[in-house]
Amino acid sequence: MREKLLNLLVKLYLRLRCLAALRCQVWGIAAFLTFAVTGYTLVWMGFERLEAIKNIRQEIVRLQSSLNEVGYDIAYEDLSFSSFNPFQIMSVKNFQLYSLYEGRHWVWLLPELSLRVGLFNSRKITVNLPAGQLLEKGADKYTLTMPEVSLEIRTDKENRLNQMVLLAKNIKISDVADIGELQIASRRMAPQQLSELAPFFENYIDVRNVTFNALFDYPQAQTIERLYLNADIIGTIYGGSTYKNDLENWKTLGGGIDVRRLVVNWGPLLLVARGDVFFDKQQVPYLHLRSSSKALNEFLDELLNKGWLESKGVFVAKILLNSKAFKMNRDDKFMTVTTPIDYKDGKLMIENIVVKDLTQPQEQKLGEAVNAPVN
Repeated sequence: MREKLLNLLVKLYLRLRCLAALRCQVWGIAAFLTFAVTGYTLVWMGFERLEAIKNIRQEIVRLQSSLNEVGYDIAYEDLSFSSFNPFQIMSVKNFQLYSLYEGRHWVWLLPELSLRVGLFNSRKITVNLPAGQLLEKGADKYTLTMPEVSLEIRTDKENRLNQMVLLAKNIKISDVADIGELQIASRRMAPQQLSELAPFFENYIDVRNVTFNALFDYPQAQTIERLYLNADIIGTIYGGSTYKNDLENWKTLGGGIDVRRLVVNWGPLLLVARGDVFFDKQQVPYLHLRSSSKALNEFLDELLNKGWLESKGVFVAKILLNSKAFKMNRDDKFMTVTTPIDYKDGKLMIENIVVKDLTQPQEQKLGEAVNAPVN
């Protein structure tokens, strides 16, 4: 009996030792696999970030070449890149975009600017914009404040833009205007287009509650409640050496813009339109809108009183507009009218009547202050 019990205890001890050894092996294998996966992930992330840094450097060179081609340039200080910092892949101080045209001093200054990419997706780029920025135009300086702003960019494997979203709230431009909300979004509509003239990018611009400074000589109400634009870029844009080359190639291949919806709510004017932008053989843009609006005549009168439109053209256009204007509802204060709006060869036309020739020297510019800002 004792021998049987002793044999049983020995077998039990041997089995427990086997289980303990097996458990140690399992933990060892698990630790090795964890270390291997972590190491592979870190190496993979490192290569991804190095590739992102290379692409960013190339895009900076392309940006500068593109700006130089049209009379602008950029300058910056303390440009640095990091492939190890998980929160920041690029940073720069005193980033400036400025004009090279003689006699046209124009500068946009950002005290600091940084980029961040996703930990597992280096093609997801977040641009960190400073809350305080500076705009200079000639001798005038304006402070641009954006306490709530975000800008996110996504690219594909070929480093082409796939999506861009900018959101900003409570924007203040000193001595000019306050903007309640700004949204700009753009996305590639399809990875593979059916043809070169298929819709390529869908774009949205939504601006709400723009309140002008009281010193400015503006028409209508002091606040623009909403400006909204939804437009598709028609035709493929191929990446070239500069943005200007890309644009010229796109126009040469027949590219255009489909204005799917335009909304202007600037009391009492309420205008809704859709239309097209295309280019002639000389690549000059031509805008054609089909609009429906309320209080358009009153808006034309306001612009005429400010000296921004031509009296003869406005007089004839209003005769045509009045002949087909109607009240949508019996209690409406302002008339509703549908009319074409065109811009061609530097001329703004309503009902095919020129109301403004922009090729002529302008005596007064939009947004010109009545009095100099008081400091």
